[in-house]
Order: sequence, then C-alpha cells, then structure tokens
Amino acid sequence: MRVIAGTAKGTRLYGAKDRRVRPVLDRIKESLFAALGDGVEGTRVLDLFAGVGNLGIEALSRGASHADFFEQHRATADAIKANLERAHLSETGSVRALKLPRGLSAARGPYGLIFVDPPFRIDKRLLEGLFGLISERGLLEESGVLVYRHSTHDRYEPPKEAWSLEERRDYGDSIVSIYSSSIRSRRHQEVNRLKIALCPGTFDPVTNGHLDVILRTARHFEKLIVAVAVNPEKSPMFGIEDRLGMLRECLAGKGNIEVITFDCLLIDVAQQHNCCCIVKGLRAMSDFEFEFQMAQFNRQMDESIETFFVMASPEYTYLSSSGIKEVVSYGGNIKGLVPKAVERRLEEKFGKGKAAGASGKE
Repeated sequence: MRVIAGTAKGTRLYGAKDRRVRPVLDRIKESLFAALGDGVEGTRVLDLFAGVGNLGIEALSRGASHADFFEQHRATADAIKANLERAHLSETGSVRALKLPRGLSAARGPYGLIFVDPPFRIDKRLLEGLFGLISERGLLEESGVLVYRHSTHDRYEPPKEAWSLEERRDYGDSIVSIYSSSIRSRRHQEVNRLKIALCPGTFDPVTNGHLDVILRTARHFEKLIVAVAVNPEKSPMFGIEDRLGMLRECLAGKGNIEVITFDCLLIDVAQQHNCCCIVKGLRAMSDFEFEFQMAQFNRQMDESIETFFVMASPEYTYLSSSGIKEVVSYGGNIKGLVPKAVERRLEEKFGKGKAAGASGKE
C-alpha cells in the first residue's frame, strides 16, 4: 500500500498483522478519490474500521484538515499511528482503539467525509446501530458524504429515509457506495432549528479553532452570519478584504453561512440582520470573564438577543490568532493550525519558510 497523491505521495504504509483487516487496493483508492474530487481538501474526516489508516491518510495527504481514526483492535491502531508518523501527518490525525458502534460516543463531529469499511460478514445489527448513531448524532455534515465499502454477497443497505445513495462502484469482490444524508437526524427533527445567529470576530487570521466553532454552530441554525470586525485600533496583520477573502474561501460551499464585515456596535449588526442570538467561542475561563461582561452589555441594550457560548473542541483550546502570528513571525511550524487558504496567505506575507516552519517539516 502507498499514498497515491498529495503531500505524502509515494509513502509506503505498514500492513496489518491481523488477517481480519482487508487492505484497500490502490486501484480502488485511486478511483474512489477521483470520484470525491476537490471535496476532500479542508474537510474533517472520520475513518471507521480504519485498518491501517489507508483511506484516512490518503485524505489527509490530499488536504483534509483533520482525520479521526477508529479501529477496534489495539495492535492495528498502533499501525495507524506508525503510518501517520511515516507520512508526516501525525499532527492532523487522531487514533482511537474502540469497539464500534459504542465507541462513536467519542467522535467529535460533524465531519465532511466518513469512511465505513467494516469486515466482510459483519453482523448487520451492528451496522444498523452504526448508521443509526451517525444519523442521530449528526456526525455527517449536511453537505458531506459517507463512503461505505462492502462485499458483493453480504452487504447492509442503510434505510432510504435516512440515507440517499449518490453513487455505487463495483470492484469485483467489493462494492463502494457513496451516500449523503437525506434527512436531518431525529434529534434535529424533534427540535425546531433556530433562525439566524451571528458569530463575530476579528479573524486575523482565521484558525482551525475558529472554523471548528463556526461549523458546529451552523448545524443548529437556518443561517449563520460570520461578522468580521474592522477593528483598526488593533492594527491587524491582514486588511479587512484579506480577512473576508480567507473566510469566504474556507467556508465555500456552506450554503447556510454568510460572511460580512462591520464597523459599529455588535448589537446593531444583530438587529440589522434579525439575529436571535450572538455566538461566542470559549477556550478558557479568561475568555469567559471578558465575554460574560460583553454579553451583559448587549443584553442591556437589547434583551431579546441572547448570547450563546460554544466551548472549543479540546484540540483547539490553546489556539489563537495572536499565537499564530507570533509563531509564524519567528519561523515556527503552523501546519494543521490554520486552513490551507490562510497558510498560503501567510506564505505570501512572510515567505514560505516562515509560514510552513523554519525546520521544513511537513
């Protein structure tokens, strides 16, 4: 097995000693990723029954922002870690040795791409529970796809009311089916989605932590407005047009997210756009102390507009725009901390050596 394309192209991957692991042949992988096209870049990936990580590592090499690997056998999970190190992709991959479907409680969605590659002749009740949990917990983004590899003789068909078959490819002894979610999860059906939310910030520059909060928030609202503050008194590194451009590039294809700019009171922006709430991401108590004060000010001016706090995912609790700027100014490695669109802009501004890391690490 080898990585076919991307930053780790040509890297040979360690195989599994466990005979229950079925490798994905290079010809199948090449055909599959040709079908997925540009949709891989910048997305978050969930690789279930990951084996030695063949599919998830290929996605990371092709520009996926992060991949969570779930493998039931600890020795095989260790092989995934070794392959991530071999491909220089350890910083963007997380490996868990957990039984499925129960282990899905540890998944931090939503994901734009989910791989399901179970052993042949697996209990269909297990797959039924797995697909049910993916739908119920909203693990797949509304615009995302799920890739399910199964035997030609022994396959499970997920319920049509929950999953829409987009494409099916026959590879002899196995079939690859590509699904999208045809309905919102049961939890989302039972709760009326709120209307319009406002997510403000300076975004100088936007980080993967910002995107994490934005994308998680967008799942719960019909529309999310991301508002970029002009803030000239902060002497931003990037001008307002650059910050708007980077955000719009990172959020391209997210139909319910709009990016705007503002240079006035935040509560005025919320009123102008008929927002029901203001959303703020929190990393630590220091964030809360400041944001709590701002929330009280805003409530005093318009008590009909609430403030919602979204806790940062654990892997982003330390991440900040100011930290990124300091690291890159000294030539540190920011790969995996910011979207590729931002990494390119930083390379243009500081030179490739400083933006990617003076050590030259991938």
